[in-house]
Amino acid sequence: MRNRTELTESEEALVIGLAEIYRTAVTPENLGSLDGGYLGPDRSKAVEALVGRGFAHKWQLREALTALSYAWKAREASPLTEDYNEQLSGMYNYLFRHLHRQDE
Repeated sequence: MRNRTELTESEEALVIGLAEIYRTAVTPENLGSLDGGYLGPDRSKAVEALVGRGFAHKWQLREALTALSYAWKAREASPLTEDYNEQLSGMYNYLFRHLHRQDE
């Protein structure tokens, strides 16, 4: 038998976000047009290290970047880190849009 679990709205959004297929690829072409000044040198270097790799989910790209550079890691949520984490989220969204593959 199949059990059903009730999820809160935020839990449901998290599950859907993790399951979403959103293909990205880091190529020499899209890397060349990235705004390195916006991302900063440490983050840019981590992205460059992923040239030739593709990802099916946003979380996979996030995981790869955080493994390469502490600069891609969100800070523990607090009033002091709120601005940093919002800026980082914006950088991830920029990167996702820039590296998105629409060929599949």
